[in-house]
Formats: sequence, C-alpha cells, structure tokens
Amino acid sequence: MALKGTLKDFGIADIFQLISQQQKSGILTLASKEEQAQIGFEKGMVIMAKPGSRDKMDLLGKLLIRSGLVTQEQLEEALETQKQTLQKVGDILIEKGSLSKQNLGKALLLQTQETIFKLIHWKDGVYEFLPQKVSYEQDFYTPLSCEHLLMEGYRMLDEWPAIKKFIPSFEMIFRQKAEAAPGDSPGESLAPKLTEEEKMVLNLIEGERTVQDIINLSRLGEFETCKALATLIQAKQIEPPPVQKEAAPVEKTVEKTRINIIDYLLNVLSFGFLIGAIAFIIIYSNLNPFKHRYLSGRQSVRIDYPQIYLGKTQWARIKSSLEIYRLENGNYPESLDELVNKKLLKQEELSYPWKERYYYQREGDDYLLLEPKR
Repeated sequence: MALKGTLKDFGIADIFQLISQQQKSGILTLASKEEQAQIGFEKGMVIMAKPGSRDKMDLLGKLLIRSGLVTQEQLEEALETQKQTLQKVGDILIEKGSLSKQNLGKALLLQTQETIFKLIHWKDGVYEFLPQKVSYEQDFYTPLSCEHLLMEGYRMLDEWPAIKKFIPSFEMIFRQKAEAAPGDSPGESLAPKLTEEEKMVLNLIEGERTVQDIINLSRLGEFETCKALATLIQAKQIEPPPVQKEAAPVEKTVEKTRINIIDYLLNVLSFGFLIGAIAFIIIYSNLNPFKHRYLSGRQSVRIDYPQIYLGKTQWARIKSSLEIYRLENGNYPESLDELVNKKLLKQEELSYPWKERYYYQREGDDYLLLEPKR
C-alpha cells in the first residue's frame, strides 16, 4: 500500500488512522513550504518521528544539548566516533558515559511527540507513505498508538488558545514572586497542590531564563511546560520582572508630556469606540460563553460538539491508555489509578470533562469502561 497526495484532500488524522487500521509498516514523509517531517511505523504503531533536516545537529543531538543532557563537545566527539564506527550517536554517548539509557529513551519519546503534535496543526502540504521495514531504538523506545497520539494532539489544540493568553511568546521571562498579597498563598503553602511537573517548572524559574529555555530544560514539551506556567501565573506564584525605564533627558520632558497627553486623548477615544463596538456585537449576535468555548475555540480542528463529544473523546483516550498499559505489563490494570501511576494519564483526566470518574472494572483478560452517569 503506497499513499501519496495532499493534506487538503487527506488530512493527518485520516492518514494515521488508515496506517493504524491496516497495521502497516513504513515511512511517512510530509512536507510543507517551510517544513518537513518523517514518521516511522511498525504494524500500525508509531516508532519514531523527527523533523526533516540534513544537519544531524538539528535533530536528536540538538535536543539533547538544549535539554542539558549532553554538552556540545560530547556530541561533537560522538559524531566523530560515528564516522569511524558507523554506530548510532545514542549508543556512542551511552558507551562513553555521557548519557543514560533512560534519558535517551525520554529524549526519543519527546522528539516523537513534539514532532507529531506540531504536524496536527498542518493544513497544507504533501505526503507520501512507502511500505518498508523500519529500524528503531528498540532498547530505549516503546511504540506508540496512533489513536493515543491523535487524542493528545487534539486535546492540546483545544486547550492551547487559553494557555496562549498567559504565554503569548516563548521569549517571555518570569520570576518567582518574592512577596505576595494576603490570600495569594505562595511558596510552601501551595506546594502540595502543585503537580510534580508544575513544581519542577517553578524551580526552573529564576528571572533570566526565557520560556523557551524552560521548555528545553524541563523536557516536558512545549504544551505541558506552558500549561504549567499558566497554572503558576494564575496561582500568583510567578510574574514578569519589572520593566526598567530609562530616565528621559530634561530638555525633552515638556515635549514628551505634550505628546503623551495627545496620545492619551486618542487612546480614550479609541477605547470608547472599541467598547461600543463590542457592546453592539454582544447585543445583536446572540453570543454566549458556552458557544465560544466549544465552537469558536475548536473551529480550527472542525470539532463542533459540546461536552458530550469531549466525554466520548476522553473515553476513547482512556481505552488507548489501557491498551498501552496492557502492552507494557501483559494485562489490564486493576484500577484506572494505575494509569496515573504509570504516567499514561493525569488524575484529572479520569473524570474529564465530567465531575464523576469513568466507571472501570477489570473482568479477567478484558475490562468494562463506561462514562459516568450525568
């Protein structure tokens, strides 16, 4: 089965589902005007994904450097050794003691997830799937379910607009709040309420690192790191550093004051016009918060269903996590909490988007999974 076409005719999700359903092995190559990517499959499972690049330093090696797992010198030495021995760079770094097997596995997983999550945003481009046997780091990497990756990707698309309101740029810098107003509860009192990921991100914030630096060092990926930062902002644990203002020359003070007054008056008029326009739209367009939350927020991924659809999607995602657990442990778990312990799901995802948890019961070699009563 060879596939070839454009993403406008056959989307990313459609391609993944077809390869998964037919349990195909091979390489899927995608290209847009500015980017390229390759995804490897074995029997319908994702075994690798990487952005296309001719420079090896832009792939796994650069990820290892950015995340602080190896140094530039260690990587260059490994690449030189590779030219002589033809070994994989990861194996060389492990042999030299520069990198552990566990950290290599995490880096490979992160590279795969980040590549695929970015591909889900693609609307234009071309693709080609060629059936073939694909080799991968079997000692460090566990194949991933296409369904699981797609569910995660669309969940991120759904939540990303709200997170971007707090993190509009990866060049932003934050600092931990030294003092807080009564009721802010910074520091130790809030620590038990934070997840381990949020605590780790909080510890990386020191007033000089950019958001991109924190993403690299946390090794959680762009979405999870920014989500943790948004939570910390809302909890009033971090804030942008104060802006340093330069003193204006004395001779220009009067002129700048006059200009500032004019700008202020213009801003007041513009603001008044803006408020009037917003009021007009609200009154005459019959908008409501529920419609914005579930329609316009998801328009880009063509998800137009409300909370019931989210429940169906999360139910399918839990099923995917159960299959991953079975592959790793030989059987289904006794309870859904074991999925949280294995970090396949988060605690809040056992009930999302409902108040009650999903009903789960293991039945021999099978299980029963139901949505909670509403």
